[in-house]
Amino acid sequence: MPIMPKDLYKILIVEDDKMMQEVLVGYLSKEPMFKVYVTGNGREGLYSAFANAPDLILLDVMMPVMDGVTMFKELRKDPRGKGVPVIFLTSYDTDERVLKEISEEKPAYYLLKSNIKMDEIMDKVKLTLGINKSSHDNNL
Repeated sequence: MPIMPKDLYKILIVEDDKMMQEVLVGYLSKEPMFKVYVTGNGREGLYSAFANAPDLILLDVMMPVMDGVTMFKELRKDPRGKGVPVIFLTSYDTDERVLKEISEEKPAYYLLKSNIKMDEIMDKVKLTLGINKSSHDNNL
């Protein structure tokens, strides 16, 4: 079921790298339609996902306390997290076993941080949320 267009979308960033957190928050916060939440590990991310009911989660794979794959699996076990779109972000090429584990639950995208630009992340976020770029573009 597609997400209905609305005025405010909640995005949860689960990322342990402080610099990456700042870049993502800074970039996504430029969009007035996004309310951004941030946590630094999967355990905090899971708690925030259940507490804040985000429309989308940007999830790092490798983190302390609870990694992104474990958080993703726990999220999908709960009715509150079953349908939340997830975009995985990682600094590493992930082995086939990990890709198989996460692909069984159909994340929206799997992005390698070193190969992607912020504009591309924004495009994937908007595409995943069903936001028509031209209808929210201030440059028109």
